[in-house]
Amino acid sequence: TRIGTRKRMTTSLIESSKQDWRLLPAREKERLRELIQLESIHLDPSLILTNAGMKPDPWQARVMRGSWTDRLLLLCSRQAGKSTVGAALALRQALLVTDSLILVLSPTLRQSGEFFRDKVLRIWRALGCPRKRRNPTQLELELANGSRIVSLPENEEGIRGFSSVALLIIDEASRVDDALYHTVRPMLAASKGK
Repeated sequence: TRIGTRKRMTTSLIESSKQDWRLLPAREKERLRELIQLESIHLDPSLILTNAGMKPDPWQARVMRGSWTDRLLLLCSRQAGKSTVGAALALRQALLVTDSLILVLSPTLRQSGEFFRDKVLRIWRALGCPRKRRNPTQLELELANGSRIVSLPENEEGIRGFSSVALLIIDEASRVDDALYHTVRPMLAASKGK
């Protein structure tokens, strides 16, 4: 199977790197560490949370490992970790799929910034800033593989114009206006995004 082959390749890569690890230049060691980390995340996406020092709840691990292909709605109690798993899903898409555009929408600019800084950037930094292209802005992370995570407030005019959205996350969805849903649905239909 494809996953079995990937596991064998990863194991082979790890074993071969152990033999010559001390001889590698620091930059090469870091590149190899990142490659191994990304490969392990590919095999088990819940490792994004684990590698960031968080212990995912069983439901969070299922969501991260899930093969949901269309839409996902999380209906959970307050402070259950919905935003954390949303940030981890955004990072999974951005890190593993080249040229992905991930939009994160929240009811207000303050909430968008909080989601981005407290969830997305905190996890990304805890992972060691993989695939870093440049320093993130207040609301955007652009990676070396061309993927971007953009966090925006609920504002139809500010959201229009984004195309080829690979993943759309609406944080605090019960608090956004219905007009927002009508604005973003065509983005997903055109790009076959999630």
